[in-house]
Amino acid sequence: MRLLARLLLGAGALLLGGLTGVASVVVHQRWWGLALVFVAVVAATAALPRGGGRLGFAGAWSAVVVRASVPRPEGDYLVPGDVQGYALLLVVPVVLLMAMLTVRASRPTPPAPSGL
Repeated sequence: MRLLARLLLGAGALLLGGLTGVASVVVHQRWWGLALVFVAVVAATAALPRGGGRLGFAGAWSAVVVRASVPRPEGDYLVPGDVQGYALLLVVPVVLLMAMLTVRASRPTPPAPSGL
């Protein structure tokens, strides 16, 4: 049962990261949208439990944002090379680093030996 819950959390985090990435690309050109992206992505990454859920969210979000910045064969792209676009791309390594540094789940500390 615990494995099923972890798998569902991981799948949900991947889906949430992908959808958040799409929303980030859509709204990042407005000043309020870029501010919302910064706050929402960092807060969501910090709020998810340590481990695969956090890393899945950060990875999916980063993959969508980076993919949207690559020009298509037709020559169009979704993340332009302007201040807002570079600011959005600057968040990618921050979020990935934040997720990777906290990927190891914390283990409970053993109880202290009772007194003398």
